[in-house]
Amino acid sequence: MSAIETQARKLFARDIATHRMQIIRDDGAYRHIHFRQQDGCSSDWFDLVTWPGVLCINGDHGTFVFARLTDMFEFFRTDRRDEPGGPYINLGYWSEKLLASDGQGGRCGRSGDSVEEWSVEVFAARINDHVADYIESKGLDEEQQADLREQVQDEILDVAEGSGEECAMNAVYQFGFNGDGDVFPDFWETCCREYTHHFIWCCLAIAWGIQQYDESKKEQS
Repeated sequence: MSAIETQARKLFARDIATHRMQIIRDDGAYRHIHFRQQDGCSSDWFDLVTWPGVLCINGDHGTFVFARLTDMFEFFRTDRRDEPGGPYINLGYWSEKLLASDGQGGRCGRSGDSVEEWSVEVFAARINDHVADYIESKGLDEEQQADLREQVQDEILDVAEGSGEECAMNAVYQFGFNGDGDVFPDFWETCCREYTHHFIWCCLAIAWGIQQYDESKKEQS
């Protein structure tokens, strides 16, 4: 589990601690279920709305629309299992079922900026992986290794820490070591993004909200 998901789980548990459920519509695959704090505060509210083949979550943490099965509650139930810190979520698989989100298109494929964002931590990890591969392939001695890592730190990692994706990637493209400009071959293909807090929060809300709905049905039977 990534650090951002661990943090999102902690905040989600706090945010929905006093939430109550209101079933506005419940007609087969057509549902409208509203969740908000018991005191009526609008903070962290969300709606789960379904119609045949589609589920939309809308609220304080964004809007995401998924499509897969006729009954989308059944789709999200298939990934139900125990998970420390809240309900299980399948971020990779679920993101593949997105029809729309409230962000703009991202660099690494289908997901928008509300789903994935560039991460300096992921970028640094990918850079260090490439450096390790380069050291092994070139058989660099200890002094050369130290020189390379120091140069990478100064010219790439420090730049990334204080700027952003565009500047960081430009620093990679411009990098050379002892006349070798191919230390990071095909790095442009490397995705340095991770799921956003809001997307993780909303996935947790979907899984948790369906659990509350199912429990209410059991109580009624």
